[in-house]
Amino acid sequence: MSPADDGSWWTAWPTVIVAVVLVLLPGWLLARAWGVRGVAAPAAAPALLL
Repeated sequence: MSPADDGSWWTAWPTVIVAVVLVLLPGWLLARAWGVRGVAAPAAAPALLL
C-alpha cells in the first residue's frame, strides 16, 4: 500500500466507525432493554416482514 492509500484509509475511519455504531447501537439498546429477546428481535424481524 502506498502512503496515499494509507492516508485515504485513515481519512475514512471516522465514517466507518459512525456507520458501525449506527448499525450496532439499536440492537445493543434492544438487548439492554429486553435481555435475550432484545438480541433475538433484530434477527427475527426480517422473517416477520416476509
